[in-house]
Amino acid sequence: HILTMSGAGSVGLLALFAVDLLDMLFISMLGQVELAAAVGFAGTLLFFSTSVSIGSSIAMGALVSKALGAKQHEKAVRLASNTLVVSFCITLVVTLFMYAYLDELLSAVGAKVMALERAKAYLQIMLPSSPFLALAMASGAGLRASGDAKRSMWATLSGGIVNAILDPIFIFGFDWNVEGAAAASVVARFTVLYVSL
Repeated sequence: HILTMSGAGSVGLLALFAVDLLDMLFISMLGQVELAAAVGFAGTLLFFSTSVSIGSSIAMGALVSKALGAKQHEKAVRLASNTLVVSFCITLVVTLFMYAYLDELLSAVGAKVMALERAKAYLQIMLPSSPFLALAMASGAGLRASGDAKRSMWATLSGGIVNAILDPIFIFGFDWNVEGAAAASVVARFTVLYVSL
């Protein structure tokens, strides 16, 4: 049981970060160092907002599993609902702050000129979906807490699959560059949310 639950959780997290890796891979195929650097800089900032989401998902798992273990099903439902709301609100505040200070934050991690401009374009598409990623991650933790590790794992894997399909279409087919990579990742995030709810 421990191996099943931890394995499903690990695969889920790997799938989430694989999405960023896919973006970097496909953007690097364009042959412009500045674009690959832009996605790298953007990924550094996205990791911070994703970490907030991971924190709230840990709270979801701990609280809901404890309530379910004590046979307090109504309390588990209430805790799950409250955690989803709190997770969304906290991530929304972090996202709004980051959105307001994108130039300063990107400069602080070393982005300059074209890399800064392209990273900003990428983040302006990606960041608004962060609160919904927080909901998806918390929902996945709730599924694991209730013993449905397989569905939680498939939710994140489905996001990775959708991103792998859409990345080349948006980046190369539509010639959207970093905006295409960001758009594919946003669709992937909403896919994870849809499957996990």
